[in-house]
Amino acid sequence: MKRKLISIIMTIFMILGAVSYSGKKAEAASVIVTYRTHVQTYGWQDWKANGAVSGTVGMAKRLEGIEIRVTGANLGVQYQTHVQTYGWQGWVSNGTMSGTSGQSKRLEAIRIRLTGADADKYDIYYRVHAQHFGWMAWVKNGASAGTAGYAFRLEGIQIQVVEKDAAIDAKAEGITSKNTSGYLDKNASSESTIDPSTEIPVSDSFCVTYRTHVQTYGWQEWKLNGEMSGTSGQAKRLEGINIRLVNAPYSGGIMYRTHVQTYGWQDWKYNGDMSGTSGKAKRLEGIEIKLTGEMANHYDVVYRTHVQTYGWQEWKKNGEMSGTSGQAKRLEGIEIKLVAKQSGTETPTETPDPIPDTGNDDCVHNWVEKTHVEKFHHTQTFMIRDEWNEPIKEPGHYCQVCNYTVIDTEAMERWSETNAVRAFGCSHRTDCPNCNNSGCTPTEVTTGYIHHDAEYYTDEWDTDETVVDYTYCTKCGARK
Repeated sequence: MKRKLISIIMTIFMILGAVSYSGKKAEAASVIVTYRTHVQTYGWQDWKANGAVSGTVGMAKRLEGIEIRVTGANLGVQYQTHVQTYGWQGWVSNGTMSGTSGQSKRLEAIRIRLTGADADKYDIYYRVHAQHFGWMAWVKNGASAGTAGYAFRLEGIQIQVVEKDAAIDAKAEGITSKNTSGYLDKNASSESTIDPSTEIPVSDSFCVTYRTHVQTYGWQEWKLNGEMSGTSGQAKRLEGINIRLVNAPYSGGIMYRTHVQTYGWQDWKYNGDMSGTSGKAKRLEGIEIKLTGEMANHYDVVYRTHVQTYGWQEWKKNGEMSGTSGQAKRLEGIEIKLVAKQSGTETPTETPDPIPDTGNDDCVHNWVEKTHVEKFHHTQTFMIRDEWNEPIKEPGHYCQVCNYTVIDTEAMERWSETNAVRAFGCSHRTDCPNCNNSGCTPTEVTTGYIHHDAEYYTDEWDTDETVVDYTYCTKCGARK
C-alpha cells in the first residue's frame, strides 16, 4: 500500500513537471524574430525567422541592408550596422532598414539588442558569415558581430531569441562556426566598445530623438522630446543634425532640410540621415522639419532654434522655417517635440512655451544685453589671370612669291646637307627657282604653345564681432 502511494505521488510530480516544461517551452516559442537582408545583385530577400540563414554563402555577394522584427512577449528590437565608407550608423528599431540601398556599400558588422518591458527576460543571439572568415561565433545582446579594419563584406546572418541564459541551437541549419570570435577588429581587441554618441536613447515609448554636430565639440549625445541639443551662450555653431522617430505608432517618418553657410538650402533628408556638413566649418542658419505618411495625419512636429544675436526663436511646426536666411547668423541650439493633433484640426493639443522669465513679476525691468567679442577669420580668393597659352616663336623667312614659310634652323640644316650657301634667304630656292631669293623676308614662326594655369590671390583677414549671449535685468537678474 505504501509503495503504491509513493508511485502515485511520483506520477503526479512527473505530470506537473511536464506541464510546467511544456508551458515554458510554449512561452519561448511564442517569441519570433524575423529578418531580411538586401543582397548585392539580388536586392531584398524573403523574410527569414528563428535562426534561418538570410543572405548568401559561397556566392561572394555583399549584404547592403537589413530589417529585423521581434514579435511575442513585450519586446522590441534595435540594431545598427557598420557600413563601408560611413562607419557605424545610428541605431534603428522594429523593422526600419539599417544600411543602404542602391549605393553598393557593403555591411561589415552589426549590433542587435532587445528593448521593451521583457527585454531582461530574453537574450538575442546572432552570428554572421564574413568574407574570408566564414561563419563567425555567436554573440548576443548588443555585442559586435563581423569585422573592422579589413574591408570585408558580410554575406549572411542568423538570429535567434531565447529565454534569459537558455541554450541556443549553436548549429542552426547544420552550420558550425569556423571562428571562435564573433568580431575581429584589425586595429584593436576582438570586441570594440559602442560609441555612446551613435546610440539612440533606449525608449519603450514613442518619441522623437535628435543630435547635433557642434563647432569644437563634434557630435553630441542624442536628445529626446524637447530637450535642447547644441549650446547656449557659448557662441558655437551647429554644423549638422540627425533626426529620427523611435517606436512610431503609425506608418511614415520624419524629413528635414537645413540652410547651410555658402551652400544655401540642402536637399531633404529622411529618418536619421545627416543634414548639414561635418568637417567643413560651415554653420547651419535655418531648418525645416515635417512628418510624412500617416504620422503627419496624427501628429505635429514643433521645434525652435537658438540663433546668434537673437537667442531663442518662436516655436515653428510642420515644415515652417526656424532660424534665418541671408543674415549670416548661426544656429546654436535646437529643441524638437511631437504633439498629437486634436481631432479634426491642425492645432496642437499643447502649445510649447518659451523659457519663462524667472525674475520678480513686480520688477520694472531694466534689460541689458550680455555680450562677448568673438574673432572671425575670413578668406577671399581673387583671380589675377585666367589660364592662357604662351606661343613659342622661332625666327624664319616668308616667301612672298610662293607663300612658303620656313624656320631658319631647319633651312640651315637642309643647306648644310646639300652643301648650299649658309645664308638666310629663301630656303626652298632649289625647289622654286622662279623665286630667285628675291621674295623672301624675315619673320617669326609659331612652333607650339606653353600652357599656363590660372593665377589666384587669396586675401585673409580677421574681424571682431560682438555676440549677444543673453539679455538680463540689472535689477532682479531675470533673463530672456
